Amino acid sequence: MNRRKLRKWHRRLGVVAVVFTITLSMTGLLLNHEPRLNMNKIPVSTGWILGWYGIAGISDAAEGIYLDGQWLTQIDSRLYLDLKSAGETAGRIVGAVALPDFLVVADQTHLTLLTRASETVERFTPSGVNGRLEALARSGETIFLKTQSGIYASNLNLAHWEPVSTFEGKWSGAEPLPREILSGLRREAGGSLPLYRIVLDLHSGRILGWGGRLAMDGAAIVLIILSVTGLWIWWSRK
Repeated sequence: MNRRKLRKWHRRLGVVAVVFTITLSMTGLLLNHEPRLNMNKIPVSTGWILGWYGIAGISDAAEGIYLDGQWLTQIDSRLYLDLKSAGETAGRIVGAVALPDFLVVADQTHLTLLTRASETVERFTPSGVNGRLEALARSGETIFLKTQSGIYASNLNLAHWEPVSTFEGKWSGAEPLPREILSGLRREAGGSLPLYRIVLDLHSGRILGWGGRLAMDGAAIVLIILSVTGLWIWWSRK
């Protein structure tokens, strides 16, 4: 191969190697200074990164119900009041309202009373109510419960429910969680990975599985070829 063709292929391989060279160099620098950076103690809980590793994290679109200054969130089968665990739930949460001393949480089959300190007081099936529970609301001194069979109303003691024809108010609903609550829940309940693991996997290509490892092997071979051809081009000019 003459020198002109060698230069041509040298440039082409150089362009291909740029991304890999930058990745290897940056991650290598970070790994070299791991004792000072302490990356093993820096948790990463970003949803899409955890999902890439097959860890069930908390989505950026996670929602909760806002109740007089506190956020009620369901993560799998657990309830959280702000960042504190509020016990297990019997099913999917369909609504929640605040009473003077308690919070009332409705899943598809039960009502649960929680204290403001996240303690479960009681879980019960509402008396006189038929069908799966679908929504919950409060209007003044009355609690409204929507089910498959209709709408029911009770006073604040929740002891007995009577069917009503309609409810014109707003049913309780979920809203996007504030960033500070979302970040806190990820630390408490959503799982995490040490930053060191992610940087190491980027450096080796393992973050992309076998394909990534083969790509990094290929990049190493390309860098060796570039070094040899670069020396050859330099030497042939002498």
